[in-house]
Parts: sequence; structure tokens; C-alpha cells
Amino acid sequence: MIIQEILKRGKSKSMSVETGVGSTGEAHLAVLDGKKYLLRICKDKETAEKYLDYYHKFKKYKFFPRLIEEKDHYVLFEFIDGRRCSENESPRVIR
Repeated sequence: MIIQEILKRGKSKSMSVETGVGSTGEAHLAVLDGKKYLLRICKDKETAEKYLDYYHKFKKYKFFPRLIEEKDHYVLFEFIDGRRCSENESPRVIR
């Protein structure tokens, strides 16, 4: 289980602290053996289920990162390095 390994010997830090993005503090950049992941540490299992429902509902549109694993209130996604798009971006950049 990758989540257990990240919690035991990996490193993680809140994305909202690092980037100033996100108000819940649930999204974390996790690193294990040099590989980056997006680890969402939810306040409870119900919140984790909500994110999983969104993922399964919208995965056919391919704008969510790939789901790697989920356990209790943890949800682990692939990490996609890049920059954040905003409303001020040109439509060409957003596409």
C-alpha cells in the first residue's frame, strides 16, 4: 500500500501552505522514493467518499489526475507537475 509507505517513510506537506492555494488544507504534496503524489488527507471518510464520487463521475473527461489508491480518509492521486490555470488565462492556454 503506497499510502501506508508515504505515511511511514515518505514526506508530505500541505499544498495550501506551499502555494497559497486551497482553503481546506486537505491537499498535500507527498514524496516517496523521489516520486511525487497528490495525497488528499480528508477530515473524515465521508469527505473522502465525496472526492471519490467526483473522480468516478468525471474521469471519462480526463481532467482529474489518475487515482492510485484510497484508504479510510486518505485519497492518493498521481501528481501532475505544471502550472495552475486561472480565469485570466487565454482560452488557448486553458485548452
